[in-house]
Amino acid sequence: MPNIHQNIEQKLLKIVLFATLLISLITGTAIFFYEREALEDKAIQITDTLIHKTFENGHVQGLIQNKQQLKAFLNKTVKGQFKYIEIYDKKGRSLAESISTDDSVPTILQNYQEDKNNHDINRATRYRTYYIGDDMYVQIFVNISYGHAEVIYEIPEYIYQLMQQSIMHSIIIAILAVLFTAMILYPLVKQLVNSIQQNEQEILQSNVDMLSLIGAAIAKRDSDTDEHNFRVTLYALKLAEALKLPKTDCQELIKGAFVHDIGKIAIPDAILLKPGKLDEAEFEIMKSHVSEGADIVREVKWLESAQNVVHYHHEKYDGTGYLTGLKGEEIPLSARIFTIVDVFDALNSNRPYKKAFTLEETIHILEEGIGSHFDPKLIQIFLPMTPDLLTRYGSIERPALRLELIKEVQHYFKA
Repeated sequence: MPNIHQNIEQKLLKIVLFATLLISLITGTAIFFYEREALEDKAIQITDTLIHKTFENGHVQGLIQNKQQLKAFLNKTVKGQFKYIEIYDKKGRSLAESISTDDSVPTILQNYQEDKNNHDINRATRYRTYYIGDDMYVQIFVNISYGHAEVIYEIPEYIYQLMQQSIMHSIIIAILAVLFTAMILYPLVKQLVNSIQQNEQEILQSNVDMLSLIGAAIAKRDSDTDEHNFRVTLYALKLAEALKLPKTDCQELIKGAFVHDIGKIAIPDAILLKPGKLDEAEFEIMKSHVSEGADIVREVKWLESAQNVVHYHHEKYDGTGYLTGLKGEEIPLSARIFTIVDVFDALNSNRPYKKAFTLEETIHILEEGIGSHFDPKLIQIFLPMTPDLLTRYGSIERPALRLELIKEVQHYFKA
């Protein structure tokens, strides 16, 4: 059906879009952190190389013994990207330090003072990277030949921007790859879903055809027509909808309505087709068709839920029905519903032994059975529906009636 097909495509598109966005978000986030870590490693490498180039030379080593000259050298050095420098001897004693006058330096030192006070001079190089505003800094503690150096270095803006651009390019490429993959996969998934849907509809149609065939075979044995099965199923569904029953209950009604008399295949022709009234012994055999039918559907997994209708559709609200003598709400709801529509259609249909009753006569008979044969609450809801039901389904030909039923069945059994 076009509407079902369109709804499935819309749901599939939403699922693919959601999955694409989710994967893009996860991928983008993962790449961001990976590339950012790579960026920081690159910044640390640049800083480490620069420190060794600046401090690993004979000129600086010659200043070690003169703290004032070393201090003056450091003061000149912090005028550039270096924001803080402190030199230690091999015993971990501070020889000189210099702090840039930039506004960011107090914040840097405040944030990492604890690190500064807890350096382990016997360890190999340690470092940290952090950000203040849009600026990136590396705090690094490096072993050098004559001692140790602690440096806070600001990564040059152009290098930082190039690194950021590299991150963004990687994220964009990854997201585009995900989107491209989704564009390729969507038609394939759509085709697969359509194929599954088609198979489901074919299986459903096969099951409906099976039910229809069983119902038609039973009806012909019982001098009835399969239109009766179509009508009672539609009537039962409309009453179920008026009661706002859940989908599973409606499925139970559909199956049960189709095969409600399946147990009659176990009844001998002499009794089933007897033109006159059955005697007591014959009637006892006839009543067994409900238990025979329940046994049959119980063996078929797909028809298991039809048992309530098959087994209890001849029970009466006051307990005088058969086989179990259940009464009131002890009788399953699906069976109480079906009992009403089954009698309603029997009264309104032509049979070899009678003509169809008028709607007025039918309603009168149904009203007489309130509280005895029929559930009072259900019959009061059903009676106002009868004129419309007869108009819609009572006199249409078998092909149109079958199409109406298939439409309803597809609605309740679609995936």
